[in-house]
Amino acid sequence: MGGRAHSGARNRFWKKDVDGGSFRPEAATRAELEEAGVSWERPVVVYCNSGHQASETFYTLRFRLGHPDVRLLPGFLAEGR
Repeated sequence: MGGRAHSGARNRFWKKDVDGGSFRPEAATRAELEEAGVSWERPVVVYCNSGHQASETFYTLRFRLGHPDVRLLPGFLAEGR
């Protein structure tokens, strides 16, 4: 059934990565993600209803912070509705 978070998931709004139209410093963003449970030694899967908001987090993790194993699961929460 749609609308449920995956077991073990953490909720973090992607707009925390920006401040006044610019990206926040990478060190601060990485520290906050690590505090939320993100590890650079384990895969990370990001998802939302459509994939739009999750793609923002995917971009930050993979391309700004260099996480080696990030995956986007588009439409996960909308599935089954």
